[in-house]
Amino acid sequence: MKKLQLEALSLEVPELSPEVCKRLLGGNYGELVDGGEIEEIYCYPDETLKEHQENQKQEGEQERHEQQQDEDSDKEQQGEKDTPEENPNKDTSTSNHLEGFPTNFSTQVGSLCVYTSFAAVATFLGQSNVNSGNYVMSYMGYANTTLPDAMGGVHGEHLGGFIQSVFDAPPISDPANAIDNEHAVLAYIIDSNDASSGHEVVIIGYEERDGVCYYQYWDPETGGTDEHEVSHFHDMYEIFGVKT
Repeated sequence: MKKLQLEALSLEVPELSPEVCKRLLGGNYGELVDGGEIEEIYCYPDETLKEHQENQKQEGEQERHEQQQDEDSDKEQQGEKDTPEENPNKDTSTSNHLEGFPTNFSTQVGSLCVYTSFAAVATFLGQSNVNSGNYVMSYMGYANTTLPDAMGGVHGEHLGGFIQSVFDAPPISDPANAIDNEHAVLAYIIDSNDASSGHEVVIIGYEERDGVCYYQYWDPETGGTDEHEVSHFHDMYEIFGVKT
């Protein structure tokens, strides 16, 4: 067999410019710098490409979510977590008052605070030509007592029953809810100078300030209004209407 002697071949690898690469590979590599790497090129069927793009989108969103969680965690550890700034001038109070209550109603005579309060409430409810004298007579019949006794005021043990004999008035503990329903509230307060003596008033509004609710009441003795916290009021009755 004749042996052939192969001569060494001298081969040269041409240098390709970015423009040539672009034409050959179909990509834009004009900004490729020395030492850079050309990204891998993938060819997918249409459906597979859509899945790939969707997966990339989800991975990007997950990465951003995790990054945000890490940032929030760092802020929380440093006491810098973003919180809405409170407006120091924001009005956080709540209030309501009965419109049309006759605060200019005639003041009481002697010890007739209950009867005068009744008359003012009845006027607020639309009754006409009523005064404390009407309820003096009502109390005489209710308590089966004399005029001099009735003029001395309603006895404490009779108060709740007498109120409910004149008005549709359930006992309550939350006067704010009654005011929101546009109902007056009959209540009595303890005399600061005599703990054994009470004074009937009409609660006609409330206002919450600095987390404390103050109830505005009409005082039949002075004809003016004042306010107290709810703990100052006793035997409160929400007035729905006048019984016939």
